[in-house]
Amino acid sequence: PITITNNKPKPAINEQKQLTLQWTLTKAFEEFINGLTKSFKETYKYLKIYTLCQEPKCTRTREKFENELQKIEIDIEKFHFPDFIEKIEKLLNQALPLREEILSINQARNCLIHRNGTVGEKDIKNSSTGDLRLKWKSLKFLTKINEQLTEITYDMRKDGMTAYGLTIQTIKNEKIFKPRDNISLNINEFNGIAYTCAAFANGLFPLMPRPTEEKKAVVSS
Repeated sequence: PITITNNKPKPAINEQKQLTLQWTLTKAFEEFINGLTKSFKETYKYLKIYTLCQEPKCTRTREKFENELQKIEIDIEKFHFPDFIEKIEKLLNQALPLREEILSINQARNCLIHRNGTVGEKDIKNSSTGDLRLKWKSLKFLTKINEQLTEITYDMRKDGMTAYGLTIQTIKNEKIFKPRDNISLNINEFNGIAYTCAAFANGLFPLMPRPTEEKKAVVSS
């Protein structure tokens, strides 16, 4: 084996643990946004092609249509994350659900990637409150105990339990980071953010217009 020394002091165990946790959190947020960006690209592409197909026949030559398709492919590589939301909402003529939460998750991702998770001036320049606010939704599971709805906690379920009826509630969450604060999350907060990203991506598909359904409506009328 080859050992290369750089004369840098070896970090203590606690310091190395924090560095590892920070790296893991950064990579996780990066993957969240990468995954959502892929969903945005396909959504935008579909909506643009759908819009083109709604135009009267013979208004474009084959060459012009192929040029439009090529332009779509070029555009989706130029758009930034917020651009996709704005353009998709315009094509759908409606606001996307969870848009506020997703935009805040992207803000946190930018801070983690570019400033190692320490909130700086760039992170709050467009904030009316002078801070970075990370927003997400999470699920709360409740069961009846002594006729009272009670949240099921880890301590209650770690050794197994019997739930008498199950109620699920969607909870709004917000965590505020002031300038020079370091972005950190516990496991429950992280799971809630993962759920929010998944729920947002899954919610895109039902919003897509479907030509077959439109044709059926025309025939039935």
